[in-house]
Amino acid sequence: MIPRSYTAITLALAALSLGIGGEVAVAGPAKLRPTHDQLSKRRATGPEVTKGASNYVPADAADIKSKRPEPPSLIKRSTILSYGGFWTIVPKNAILHTPANFRSRISESPSGRLLTWSEFYNRNRGWIYTQNVKISDARGDTELTKATVDAYRRTGRLVVAVCHQGPISVKRPEPAGKAEAPTNS
Repeated sequence: MIPRSYTAITLALAALSLGIGGEVAVAGPAKLRPTHDQLSKRRATGPEVTKGASNYVPADAADIKSKRPEPPSLIKRSTILSYGGFWTIVPKNAILHTPANFRSRISESPSGRLLTWSEFYNRNRGWIYTQNVKISDARGDTELTKATVDAYRRTGRLVVAVCHQGPISVKRPEPAGKAEAPTNS
């Protein structure tokens, strides 16, 4: 006696082996793969055009490089602070106030040893002041008041905006009638 499960499996396999309408499906003759010689001849005669593709003619390598956009650079999008042979980066517009005597500590190119923001800040607490800002302040929803800017000037230190102990750029609202970027003073 054959168990029922074996009978069901046998019937299912028989049904799968038959094509539509109870006949065995015939696919026709098998297509042979091209040989190495055939592929070499195709390649030597020119580029094969695939369906829907245009004939692409590669340009000069120098022409391609001149048209290629430069990849974004983290350093180009940041401000570099350096002092004592060490440097770090903060986002552009994260520095809210720069006294004249500390402008030399904002550099164009990195030199020395790179430190994380927290390491750099711990080494340079004497001349860096951090101002905690909210995300809404960073978006520029609120304006810096004159009293706040005066308080920055009185500290005599470089003021960096931080949110959750990390530097953050602050969007300053444009003054009415002026489309000029704010300057660090």
